[in-house]
Amino acid sequence: NWVRVDTAEVDLSNADGQPFNIVVGKDLIAWGEAKAEEKKMKDHNGEMSTLGVMLAGGALAVAGILSKDNSLTTIGTAAYAGGASWAVAKGYSDKRKQVQGVVTVPESHLYAPFSLPSKTLVKRWVLINVPSGRISRIAKLKIKTVEGDTMEYSLNLQKQTKL
Repeated sequence: NWVRVDTAEVDLSNADGQPFNIVVGKDLIAWGEAKAEEKKMKDHNGEMSTLGVMLAGGALAVAGILSKDNSLTTIGTAAYAGGASWAVAKGYSDKRKQVQGVVTVPESHLYAPFSLPSKTLVKRWVLINVPSGRISRIAKLKIKTVEGDTMEYSLNLQKQTKL
C-alpha cells in the first residue's frame, strides 16, 4: 500500500515552554536565498581554482614548448585540458539548472505533499528556528493522508551541524 501524504505537522513542544518556530513562507525563502548566495560564493571560488589550474597548465605547456621539453608540454597541456573540460561541464550543468528554475520550497520539504511507496522510506526536512538548547529531543509528527487517515509518530531529534 502506498501512503499519499496530504499534510504533515510537527509538534516541538518543550518542557520549559520556550518559543521556537518552524521556518516557513517568506522566512524560508530568505533562508533559501541566503543558502543560494553561499553556494554562489563557493562556486565562484571553485571557478577561480579551475582558472588557476588552466593558467598554470598553459604556462607549463608554453615553457615546455620553449625549452623543447615534451614531458613538461604534455603535463601543461593535460592540466589545461582538464581545467577547461571541468569548466565546460560545470557551465553546462549551471545552465541546465537555470533553465529548470529554482524551487523556493523544495519538494523534499516536510510540508510539501508526498507519497510513500510500500515498505520504503522517504527523507524530508524542516528548518527550525529555536534558541540554543531550548528544544525537546523528541517531536511528534502528525500525518494526514489524501484519503483522510491520520497517523502519529514520535521522532528522536538530532542537531545537524552542517546543511
